[in-house]
Amino acid sequence: KGTPSGEVASKSIGTSGGTLQSADGKLTVTIPSGALSSNTTISIQPITNEAPLGLGFGYSLQPEGLTFAKAVELKFHYDGQLLKNTPEDFLWIVTQASDGSWNAMLKSVVDTGAKTVTIKTDHFSDWALGRFIDLSLNPSSSTLNKGQSVTLLVAGFVQDKALQEDDELAPLVPITGDGDQLTPLTVIPPVESRLMDFRIKRWTLNGSGAPVSNSNGTLSASGNSATYTAPNQKPSVNPVAVSVE
Repeated sequence: KGTPSGEVASKSIGTSGGTLQSADGKLTVTIPSGALSSNTTISIQPITNEAPLGLGFGYSLQPEGLTFAKAVELKFHYDGQLLKNTPEDFLWIVTQASDGSWNAMLKSVVDTGAKTVTIKTDHFSDWALGRFIDLSLNPSSSTLNKGQSVTLLVAGFVQDKALQEDDELAPLVPITGDGDQLTPLTVIPPVESRLMDFRIKRWTLNGSGAPVSNSNGTLSASGNSATYTAPNQKPSVNPVAVSVE
């Protein structure tokens, strides 16, 4: 569970509906007319984002567990600073269940023009913005002695084969094994053709494709992992750069 971090935004909303925005302006909750049967104090508490591949803060929507007669809209706002190097098409919204597990909203709608990600839900819980796959390397940097090796991995999620075509939620499952296929954790409906399977094309050491061994070290690769071994003397180009496409 995330821990509270930041100012709470609260508002009393009744049967006619209304809108509440988080104090940092990153999340807007829109409650339609008829969703609530009486005046209710709605709150947005920023929390640390503990979701796998989460971005920015998470948000606890309170009262937790509150259900609505009509679906409410959650709209996350993002910018370049929040994204860092994450492509916008990789964004989705995730929610944490009462047992602590995280689930992805497969019907998250990304609007790259407005820079928003939107979903509809019938209940309050903890919500966060995240990305369904991560193309960064782990570790992002490392210091090695002469002759020492480090294993590099591409982090992401694999597809859950048990998912049905009409599912709205998908459990997040970290990649295991060393296959060359990186798949977003979704059953891809036709309208979501922007979400494609990802495949490792190649690994490079200072621009030279693996397997490679020269004065800059040795790089061998298999699927979504690679091993770099430092040379027996300090390389002329230091630090060296390992990249994956």
